[in-house]
Amino acid sequence: MEHDWDTLRDAGYLAGSKLQADALVTLDSDLATRLTASYLSLRWKP
Repeated sequence: MEHDWDTLRDAGYLAGSKLQADALVTLDSDLATRLTASYLSLRWKP
């Protein structure tokens, strides 16, 4: 997969949070790192 994730579950968390303009809270530090990096790569760039 594009971001080296084994499943779409984590990508789904990011997509749902981004689409609904919600915050995602997790105790999983690996997930938090992957989602933060992915979110930053998805941001609009002028």
